[in-house]
Amino acid sequence: MVISKNDKSNTSGNENMIKADSLINSLPFGCVLLDTERISVEKNKWNITEIALISSAGEEHYQHPTGIIITQILERIEQAQVIIGHNIRYHDIPHLYTGANRKKPAELEAKICDTLEVSSLFFVGKSQHKLNKLYREELSRLTEKIKGI
Repeated sequence: MVISKNDKSNTSGNENMIKADSLINSLPFGCVLLDTERISVEKNKWNITEIALISSAGEEHYQHPTGIIITQILERIEQAQVIIGHNIRYHDIPHLYTGANRKKPAELEAKICDTLEVSSLFFVGKSQHKLNKLYREELSRLTEKIKGI
């Protein structure tokens, strides 16, 4: 299921859309931002539940992507000059290739900029380098409102 697939010609009065458009417009050609979410379906077996990809061509967000969608995403990734994301080297990208029953090309490694690795360089000694998920912050705010905190 496609949640959104916007190109740069899609404009909206929504402030968040304007911010997203600014990000997309500022990305260098050949650069892609990647994020995936997955769930465990059994021991050592995972299903990809969401894929988000942003490039200078636009933004795509898929829920429960099919094999065809995963293959199309991999084609875009392989054509990119730089692939940026958090924990993509050992998490997102390998799971995409597994989901498509394809072998990851060796030359892809040189294109990956994993922000998990960059974080460990900037925050030496920090025990974790997780990204805070916005939905967790919102859920926490809602919980506090319910409890009257």
